[in-house]
Amino acid sequence: MKNKNVVLGFMVAVAIVLQVLESFIPVPLPIPGGKIGLANIVALIVLIKFGAKEAVVVTLIRAILGSLLHGGFVTMIYSVAGGMFSVVTAILLYRHSKYTIIGIGVMSALMHNLAQVIVAIILLNNIYIVTYYPILMLVSLPCGALTGYVSGLVLNKLK
Repeated sequence: MKNKNVVLGFMVAVAIVLQVLESFIPVPLPIPGGKIGLANIVALIVLIKFGAKEAVVVTLIRAILGSLLHGGFVTMIYSVAGGMFSVVTAILLYRHSKYTIIGIGVMSALMHNLAQVIVAIILLNNIYIVTYYPILMLVSLPCGALTGYVSGLVLNKLK
């Protein structure tokens, strides 16, 4: 059990580093909220190697600590909401094993952005923010596919 906790703690640290590093990666298109989602790689790996509860805990801790280290309270609200929508989606799809890791990555990215749009609607009290979601969807597709693909590569190396 102790060994598992050490590995999960390490996974939280890796996810936080990826989250912070990602903020320094220039996005080719000026799309607010559009990110690759590198920390989702860790969430997918933890889900498959350790289970749903562990993936939720790692994602929640990463979202909170990562936001506090690089962002702030409002960033944390977006990060926690996006992370929880994303990881719950991954859990539900993973339980139906007909989905590929890339498909799970894409759907997780889509749900992450949906959560952030919902938070923005609530915080800004503006329903019209929903019109921004199709733009974020266009970012989610390749980025989610990339995180799913990289997760698959890492999982193959861990076998």
